[in-house]
Formats: sequence, structure tokens, C-alpha cells
Amino acid sequence: MPVGSKNGTLVVSGDDVPRVASALGSKVRLRILGIISAGGKADIDTIAREVGKSKANISTQGLGPRPFPL
Repeated sequence: MPVGSKNGTLVVSGDDVPRVASALGSKVRLRILGIISAGGKADIDTIAREVGKSKANISTQGLGPRPFPL
């Protein structure tokens, strides 16, 4: 399992480590991941509003619709 969760803890291995580290290395990306993991789904309008950034900024964060299973 390269990326997954076990007992509420994110588990990462192999080639996914740099990708996950990059996602967690940005305050904006970390907030986006928190929003996605809390609600399961969130559209770009909701994320932009909750993070306080423009939709253009959110769309350039490189996370895609679901970066990895949470």
C-alpha cells in the first residue's frame, strides 16, 4: 500500500513519499487536504471560500480531485 491509512494515521511508502511530503509542505495544500478529508468531497468554490484564496489559486495547487485515499 503506497498511500493509505491505518487506524487514522496516514501511511506512505515508496515513490509516493515525495508527492505526499510536497502536499503537506504547503499551508494552503494542507488546509485543502483537511477540507477534503473532513467532508469527503468539496468543490473548488467551497475550498476557495474556506481557504480564503481564489479559485485560480486553488486549481494551481496540483492536488487534483483526490490526490490519494484519505
